[in-house]
Amino acid sequence: MSNAIPIIAIQVNAVEADGKKILHFSKVLDTYEEPEDAGETGGREYNEKFWQEKSSWTLDAAKALLEATRSTLPGASLHFVKGYIGIEVNGNSYMWIHKRSGGRSLLSCWFTEPRLTDAIALLEEAGIAYTKKKQSLRISTDKAAIMSKTDTLAKIADLVKKSWED
Repeated sequence: MSNAIPIIAIQVNAVEADGKKILHFSKVLDTYEEPEDAGETGGREYNEKFWQEKSSWTLDAAKALLEATRSTLPGASLHFVKGYIGIEVNGNSYMWIHKRSGGRSLLSCWFTEPRLTDAIALLEEAGIAYTKKKQSLRISTDKAAIMSKTDTLAKIADLVKKSWED
């Protein structure tokens, strides 16, 4: 039996169709989080050392991303948790980097709808491949790719920041 905590968010829109008003429900988030229980994790601390051992390339990518976005997110820091490394600003994870195999990592970020369109245009202009899932963009990346696209990633970070401020 899992102790996972389900997290589900639903968006409701009133729509008019054929002269009738109807409600349209959309699932915008469906995930779960494992509780961070000291008994379950054995008191494990998730920090830079943990990530150096678990996935040094993901840690390297996170550090490169933090440096690339420093001009846009001057107060940002790395936030280490079991499943990802976040770029955190004022207690909020603005961007997430998850471990993947083969020396790659998955960069994810969330945008409000108007900012999402701008972010997609920036990525396409820079030739950066991405996948879109609802209002999030995901990019398979590594340290070298991040360092080669710092200007674009700084602009993406600015759009993420504006999304959080909207």
